[in-house]
Amino acid sequence: MSGFIERSQEMSGNYPLQKLTGTRKAFREEIEIKDGRTLPNAVQVEQEVLGGIMISLDAIEQVIAVFGEESDTIFYDQRHRRIYKAMLRL
Repeated sequence: MSGFIERSQEMSGNYPLQKLTGTRKAFREEIEIKDGRTLPNAVQVEQEVLGGIMISLDAIEQVIAVFGEESDTIFYDQRHRRIYKAMLRL
């Protein structure tokens, strides 16, 4: 997986991102696995959809029209599901 640092680099004494590893590891544990495989996902696209909703007043109506209101079927990232549910309540 690109974007992840090898475990050997992570354990080295000069590893500069030690403060961030806890967050990254916790997110890794949240990843849902079905039948031993990771589900398809595009976290950046999810972020763009949520950002678009925050920028445009009409965007949430368009998202609901296309995808519906069930965050579990729209968003892969658990954090994005929570944010979307909160947006629907507003």
